[in-house]
Amino acid sequence: MAKNSRQKPIFLLAGLTVAIIIITLLAYKVVMREDETKDSSQNEDIPAKYEPLLAQVRRGFPVNVTIELNVEYHTEGLLPESEVQLQRDRIQLVREKLLEELAPYGVKAPSDPSFWVVPFVFLQIPNESALRKLIESPYVLQFDETSPGIPLDVNLPTFTPSPTFTFIGR
Repeated sequence: MAKNSRQKPIFLLAGLTVAIIIITLLAYKVVMREDETKDSSQNEDIPAKYEPLLAQVRRGFPVNVTIELNVEYHTEGLLPESEVQLQRDRIQLVREKLLEELAPYGVKAPSDPSFWVVPFVFLQIPNESALRKLIESPYVLQFDETSPGIPLDVNLPTFTPSPTFTFIGR
C-alpha cells in the first residue's frame, strides 16, 4: 500500500504538468491568431505590390525608392518658354511638400533634388510608418524600389596598395 501512495503524487504531478503544457499551447495559439488578424487588417490598405517593401522595413532594413511625383509634366522642349519655369516651380513645390510630409518619419533624400527638372525624387524610407505615409501621400503618383538592398549613400572602400606590394613577373 505504501508503494501505491507514492505513485499517486507522481501521477498527479505528471498530469498537472501535461495540463499546464496544453493550456500554454492553447494560449499561444490564441495570441498568434490575434497577431495574424492584426497584421492582416493593417495590410488591407497596402497594395500587394508594396508588401515586399513593407516586409523589408519591418525587418529593420531601409528601402530606397524612386518616386514619381503627382504633378503634370511635359517635356520642356515641347513647352513655350514662358511655361518652362512654371512647370519647374510646380515640380519643386510638390517635391518640397512631400519631403515636409515625410520629415517626421526620418526619411532622407541622399542627394539634393532641388535642381531636378523632372517630377521624380529618390528617398530612403527607414521604417514602416514612413512607408505607409508614402503610400497614402497625395503628392505621390507611384514609386518603386531603386536598388534592392543597396543603400543610395553607400561609400565603397577604395583600394590603396601596400607600400611593400611588389609585382612578381617580368
